Amino acid sequence: MSVLLEIRNLSYQSYQRKILKSVSFDLRAGEIVALIGPNGSGKSSLLKIASGVHSSQNKNLMSAHAINLQDEPLNSLSVRERAKRVVYLSNELNSEFPLTGYEVVMMGHLVGKMYTPTLEDERHVLNIMKECFCEEFRDQSLLTLSGGEKQLISLARAFAQRSKVIFLDESLSQMDLNHQVQIGKLIQNKAKEGYGFVLVAHDLNMASEWATRCVLIHQGEIIGSGSVDEMLTEEFLGRLYPQMRLGFGVNPMTGRRKVFFGV
Repeated sequence: MSVLLEIRNLSYQSYQRKILKSVSFDLRAGEIVALIGPNGSGKSSLLKIASGVHSSQNKNLMSAHAINLQDEPLNSLSVRERAKRVVYLSNELNSEFPLTGYEVVMMGHLVGKMYTPTLEDERHVLNIMKECFCEEFRDQSLLTLSGGEKQLISLARAFAQRSKVIFLDESLSQMDLNHQVQIGKLIQNKAKEGYGFVLVAHDLNMASEWATRCVLIHQGEIIGSGSVDEMLTEEFLGRLYPQMRLGFGVNPMTGRRKVFFGV
């Protein structure tokens, strides 16, 4: 599998606090990586830096050239070029204007392009919206949609953008159970097409259903990387959540490892 993203010895400090400490990380085509860690462990900062949301020109950012997207340094790419290769989705899609769902997804499709959408563009966007279960919101204002509905629109926009690297930072957290399951299947199918995903989710049992690999991060350092079975253990999770009683089991329908938390 080809390497889509490579990070080497990345450190980041802000407001006198070291957020990331010499982090090294790879993402390959076809992978769905669950990035797991408690609040404040550096998950969002890592994804925002790797996607260019946090500029690597920031004076507080160390190892400014440690990030490569498909063998090219992140810093050498224009904003448009970055947008064609990597997209970061947060848990909220906000807009100050009453854009429709269709307009939001079309904006993703037209990144880096300067022309009026054609009928082919329109068909492409509507097909993606259908694929992401949000076609019914094509004419609705973003301001009228629920959190979960906006997350479906946000994911459709990401796929319309054709970026092969997609960071999902709690980006499915407000969807109902049915949509979470359907989007999980969609992500798995996209991975088979050569996409690479990094999934941040505090719901470990949701992440474990889809992940091909887990990366554990604690206090800005990666403490483990491996399969779901290797990482979701008392040894590793005990380091992330030392105050919790942990139990483990298996989903009888999928065979995937599950984690149970006691008081």
